[in-house]
Amino acid sequence: MDVIDSSCGFDNAEAKRCFDSHTVRNLVWAQNINTILNQSNQNRVVAYMHRWHAVRAAGYQEGLDTFVKVGGVSTIRFIDFIGGTACYSKRSCRGYSDEKIELKRQYFYREGFPFKSAVKSYQVHLPDNGI
Repeated sequence: MDVIDSSCGFDNAEAKRCFDSHTVRNLVWAQNINTILNQSNQNRVVAYMHRWHAVRAAGYQEGLDTFVKVGGVSTIRFIDFIGGTACYSKRSCRGYSDEKIELKRQYFYREGFPFKSAVKSYQVHLPDNGI
């Protein structure tokens, strides 16, 4: 990843003159998933990754959801798992998995995702207790 990023600095990646390591990983994952899914209608793929690889992380960093669709697969779904202990701070959890307002009392899952996604998306709340 360091080699890729050293050949494509932040300014060039942001200007879309080249791809940074984040985008290269997404392209490789999308190519692998498309290959598997296009081999047979019976094939299924479950890929676990950080949400900012699954969807657009920044204006210049397309997510896997976009690349897979461009590759011709239209039946992909994005399921975002969230939980109380997955948050780095109270501020970063606000509206997603705020421990003061327990999401498990509001919903177990819901359709949609609070950020832009190129595919049908769901959020599933896995209740956790902070320490």
